[in-house]
Amino acid sequence: MRWYNYLFSRDLKAFHTGYCKDIIKAIKMHKDFPGMVWPPRPNLLIHLEQQSTEDEARCRLEEIISLTHAQKIKLIEENNPDIVELQIGVNITL
Repeated sequence: MRWYNYLFSRDLKAFHTGYCKDIIKAIKMHKDFPGMVWPPRPNLLIHLEQQSTEDEARCRLEEIISLTHAQKIKLIEENNPDIVELQIGVNITL
């Protein structure tokens, strides 16, 4: 089973970082319920990494969370230089 680490953001000022095994479900949740909590959840998928195990995904999550804001921007730009929303089947494949 594949696991995914992701970053969602609305404006690059704040990030929602997490991991999951069903990225389609995670994207849908962030799209369908952007105001589920206050402040509203970031809802643009801008970074995605694939891991082999849940332990790898959890460890990578801790690494990403520990990054500074500038380091997170640099991480995003490495694979998404224009910082556009990632979409399954358009600019990412699973």
